[in-house]
Amino acid sequence: MRSFGFATLAVAGFLGMTQVASAADMRLPTKAPMMVAAHSWTGLYIGAHIGAGWGTSGWVDGPPLLTNLGSHGTSGIVGGGQVGFNWQTGALVLGVEAEGSWGNLSGNHIDLFASNLQTNVRNIYAISGRAGWAMNQVLLFAKAGGAWATFDYVDTFGAGILNGASSGTRSGYLLGLGAEYAFNRNWSAKAEYNYTPFTSQPENPLG
Repeated sequence: MRSFGFATLAVAGFLGMTQVASAADMRLPTKAPMMVAAHSWTGLYIGAHIGAGWGTSGWVDGPPLLTNLGSHGTSGIVGGGQVGFNWQTGALVLGVEAEGSWGNLSGNHIDLFASNLQTNVRNIYAISGRAGWAMNQVLLFAKAGGAWATFDYVDTFGAGILNGASSGTRSGYLLGLGAEYAFNRNWSAKAEYNYTPFTSQPENPLG
């Protein structure tokens, strides 16, 4: 994951210190040691990301029976963008980040009534707080916040006979861990894993 950051990396140049030579004291010119400022993570950033997502979609028939219709895995590619702000004091880095991912995480299974139940997750959005520990250009961080996703549900039978279809936005929470490396004052890359259960309503909206 690459992000464009406004944090700065200041580098001091060499300072040449030339000494006057004499017959009694012949010494070579010396240089002051190179001084490199520690990387600062403070600032606004914007960037893009790409990755993979996977999960489990459980189906329950609507009332009055509430029959368990089984579950299936969903997986696919996701990509999108993020914007955030970091504030660093000492080695502690605190921040907030908003991100949006677009993709096609899909899966299906056949239930006990021989219906083909399909789930598709199209959009995932999140707003999170971040807390991390900086070791110069390396940042280890954790994040937590709220998440929202758009779900499509389709129930077909036999040769594609439509029993029902529905779409809806579900909410939940996000917990994440990651590591980020700053190549310079403007560019960094990070890898992270986010756990996002969506608990606002039952998985099956067709009952």
